[in-house]
Amino acid sequence: MVQHHPHSGAIYRMIARKDGAFEIEVTIPEALPIIMTNFARQADAEQWIAQHKASVNTESPLRRSFKTPERRIRETR
Repeated sequence: MVQHHPHSGAIYRMIARKDGAFEIEVTIPEALPIIMTNFARQADAEQWIAQHKASVNTESPLRRSFKTPERRIRETR
């Protein structure tokens, strides 16, 4: 069975901040969106997106996802 990188299908949205810097919202399937911050220029943000996409396309997954396992509460009596 072929395993896909956990970030396959990520959607990237660039956000221009009022101070002139840029952020990237990364939405990964089955996970909450995350924000990558403090890119000084739009070109820096675009380069990060390109590098991340290339990394996702060339690397095999090291783990199943960023999801944390459910915590189980152990009853003590």
